[in-house]
This record gives sequence, C-alpha cells and structure tokens, in this order.
Amino acid sequence: MFKFNFCFVFLSLFFIKTTAQTTDLSIVIEAQNTSNTAISQVSIYQDFQYIITIINSGNAVNNATFSQSLNPNVTYINALSFNNIGGASVVNDFNFVNNTVTGTIATMPSNSSVQIKVLVKAPPFPGGIASNAIVFAPDGTSDTNSSNNTSIISIDITDLAIDFT
Repeated sequence: MFKFNFCFVFLSLFFIKTTAQTTDLSIVIEAQNTSNTAISQVSIYQDFQYIITIINSGNAVNNATFSQSLNPNVTYINALSFNNIGGASVVNDFNFVNNTVTGTIATMPSNSSVQIKVLVKAPPFPGGIASNAIVFAPDGTSDTNSSNNTSIISIDITDLAIDFT
C-alpha cells in the first residue's frame, strides 16, 4: 500500500500545472522645467525635473522596482513620489548610487499608477544628455509585455542667452 501511495503522489506531481503570476508594467519618462512644463532643452546650470510615470495594466503586484540612469554630468538634487492613483503606494525608499536612482513600489493594484519626480541640475557646459528609466516586475512575476518597460529621453543643454542690447 505504501508503494502505491508513494507512486501515486509522485506521479501526480508531474500533472500539476504551476502558473507564475503575470502583470503588465510600463514606464514613461518626461523632462519638465520646474514650472511643470514639458521641455526639450535647458540652459547650463538650470534646475529641471524628470517625471517618471509607472503604470500597471495587468494583475496586482507587490514590490515592483524601477531604476533611472542619469547622465553623469547632471547633479542629482532629490526624488519624490506623488500622484498615486488606483491604490498604488508611493515610493518611500529612494536610493541614489553611481548616477542611478532606484526605488520600490510596495503595492500596485491592477489599473494603477504612480509618478516620481527626480530634480536635477543641468551640466555646466552645452551638449546633449540622455536618461533612461526601467521598471521591473517583482521576483516570481512575469511581465506580459516587456517592450514598454523601458523609456529613454534626451534633451539639449544650451548656453545661457546673452543680451547685448
């Protein structure tokens, strides 16, 4: 009897289908001046902000993470989380290491979103800079559409306008 029960249990394990949790996270990054207007360029030394929007269009998840790589020539000032919609929690554990801002969204129900404002100062010289943001599903959860998990933006840094009049 023991051999039969053991074989039955052992063989039954082959027929159990395990399904990993799925979701659909996405991320969008935008550059704004400190008056909250979208921009494509700033002057040298000017403060500006990146607005990152993280959206969950799939199943609810806990502990999704994000990272934003900043150009090494900008000066990081701070980050804050705001505008959490649909039950999403704000990000409270920002870290800034090696020109990268990271954080965790504790709760993201289905059809929820949260925004993150990263305030920076433009470099002291003109040129172009880029930043990319990535959202990651928690361990054990697969994202059904990973093509929208990365967002990249580039802006121009210009010299200060000089008025000779």
